[in-house]
Amino acid sequence: MIHPSLHDLANFLPIDTSENIIVNESVVAEYMATTKSSWSPGHYWLGGQLKLNPNDKLTPELFNKADKIMKDVGDYACNSWENKKREMNIELIR
Repeated sequence: MIHPSLHDLANFLPIDTSENIIVNESVVAEYMATTKSSWSPGHYWLGGQLKLNPNDKLTPELFNKADKIMKDVGDYACNSWENKKREMNIELIR
């Protein structure tokens, strides 16, 4: 099984939207934008919980770890809108 990194996914996405094969690829773009922000230079948080480098391979173990953190933390660390968004993001990139 191939486990792409965030960089791999970003490079895979077509520039021409008529060739889109991944629904809601904006999740990848959002994570890539996070890596360039001043508060998160070079990193992003999978599911809003797990700090990763864009070259880290996205394995089932990482998704399970992010899921577990989200379940353990619940919505304590954010409001309901942010909580729903992080749940959706992890499902879309999976």
